[in-house]
Amino acid sequence: MSDGKRLPWILIGSLGANALLVGALAGVWMTTQRTPEPPPPGPQMADRAMVDERLFMRRLMRALPQEKSRELRRTLATGWVGSRPLRQDIQAAREAMREAFLADPYDVAATREAMERLRTLEAERRAATDAQLSEVLETVPAEARREALERPRRERGLRRGGGGREDE
Repeated sequence: MSDGKRLPWILIGSLGANALLVGALAGVWMTTQRTPEPPPPGPQMADRAMVDERLFMRRLMRALPQEKSRELRRTLATGWVGSRPLRQDIQAAREAMREAFLADPYDVAATREAMERLRTLEAERRAATDAQLSEVLETVPAEARREALERPRRERGLRRGGGGREDE
């Protein structure tokens, strides 16, 4: 075969080898870019609702008039200190639920009982926080309450590039 006839085949072979190399490199890169697995349930991930609630309260305090924000902060701090026994009970209920999940042999009734106990305690804690929030918000004018609730939504929309309006 002459050099003129071999050149196209050499180019095709070179392109194929390069494509395989690029594919292999892309495959290696993609396997190193996997999203990490979520952490196992435990104290760090125990109550996503509580994290969301704290974030909501922080945003609300920033949006409220300064004096109402301070009043809400004091009320919540007082409630936090007073709720220590309830929070300890919640932590114990979480641990009991974890033990029920890991029990060998597995006991469905014990797991359901542990879950129900935790739900009851968390509902009690949430009700106390809601009552404190309601008492403080009762003294806030309607326009300030509206602004306090709408501002985080607008800020979230602006961060996402949505213009902060619901209809976009």
